[in-house]
Amino acid sequence: MTSKNAIRELVKDQLLPAYWQQRQRIDLLDCWYRWNPEKVDVHRRATKEHRALRDMGETPWLWLTVKTTAQGLFAETVTGRDDPATKRFVDVLQRNRWAQRQPMVHREGIAYGQSFVQVLPGDPVSQWTVKSPRRMYTSWRDEANDEFPEWSLDVVKSGDHFLYTVMDGDEIYRLSSEGMDGITFIDSEPHRTGVTPVVRYVNFMDSDGRVVGEVEPYVNVARRLNKTEYDRMLIQHFNSWKIRTATNLEGEGPSDEEAEQLKMKLAQDDILTGGEGVEFGTLDETNLESILSAREADIEILSALTQTPPNITGRMVNIGAEALAFANAMYGRKLTDLQRSFGESNAQVLRLSAWQAGNTADSEDWKLATKWADFETQSMSQAVDALGKAAQMLEVPKEMLWDRIPTVTAQEASRWRDHRRDNPSASDRIAGALEKANGADYPRG
Repeated sequence: MTSKNAIRELVKDQLLPAYWQQRQRIDLLDCWYRWNPEKVDVHRRATKEHRALRDMGETPWLWLTVKTTAQGLFAETVTGRDDPATKRFVDVLQRNRWAQRQPMVHREGIAYGQSFVQVLPGDPVSQWTVKSPRRMYTSWRDEANDEFPEWSLDVVKSGDHFLYTVMDGDEIYRLSSEGMDGITFIDSEPHRTGVTPVVRYVNFMDSDGRVVGEVEPYVNVARRLNKTEYDRMLIQHFNSWKIRTATNLEGEGPSDEEAEQLKMKLAQDDILTGGEGVEFGTLDETNLESILSAREADIEILSALTQTPPNITGRMVNIGAEALAFANAMYGRKLTDLQRSFGESNAQVLRLSAWQAGNTADSEDWKLATKWADFETQSMSQAVDALGKAAQMLEVPKEMLWDRIPTVTAQEASRWRDHRRDNPSASDRIAGALEKANGADYPRG
């Protein structure tokens, strides 16, 4: 156990400065992610009308890319080394409402580059808590290769002060920002896990331990899109119609009163009349084609960089079936990368939960794997036809293919298998009887 003063000094001198540095960076990304981006610069003489048009032009493109990616990731269930282990793991998932909580972990991990799940001993299973990098900071000895952090710091604002929760491999320490020197020790309690019980979900990490999400690399593209959208709003609002002109209305002919009446009549009735020397004409509206082309080009760049299919970003014109299939394939590869990363984190959380429960065998189950939902857009008839061919031509057991049918969950397929086992068909009963008879006649060595 670390002493009170040592924990206070650690929080004050190391963890908090690093946390606020991380928080500043994450808050900038959060503005772009959560549709409150950096404002487009306007002229110093811009009116309230100009600023309103600028605000109307802000579009949450990066929110779209993050949300679309996260929607393609849903862990339906997990499988362990055998059926009893699988049932224990699934029970832990269900008791921690993972179906509801996992989208939060995925969205924040994709947006900010990383997110966290805190795992603490509980009854009857470990208790999981999702943590955003806006709230939690982790300190590592080797950030790229260590399985668990050395320290974790959780920061929560409470009224006019902050509450800090620090964890290491054995203890949970609680502190507050109240006090003369800014840090006050409150209390501590053991968790006795042996490691800091925090698991990281990573979008992308290199061998130096640097993480990056789906917002930071594309801020400049989103900034260009907002600028282009503001320009379009200005043109659409101020210069999108023809302007009628008339010259020499105020010549020597009519008096001032007559000229004003003529102007009014021209504006209201569109009757083009005038005396000698009066000329009429029009000023053309500003062509929006170049602005719209620039906007489409920026959207295509964003779509290509984020591997988001063009049908999601709104580009459905002049896209061939092969091009769309290729774009969807690139999106699929992106999801596969995330499934590998997040699936390993899921296994890490479950093994840690088993360790806290004293189940050494489950904590060392390296066959533990996540089964992800299949969101491919195919009809039921297409899927059943393909699965039927797999069963017939490749002799894949039919029961193992049931949870691959669209809209059929892993839990439903499991219930089907249980029903099939408890209620065998007539052919299965005959085959079983013949097998027993053959076994009676011909004992197996």
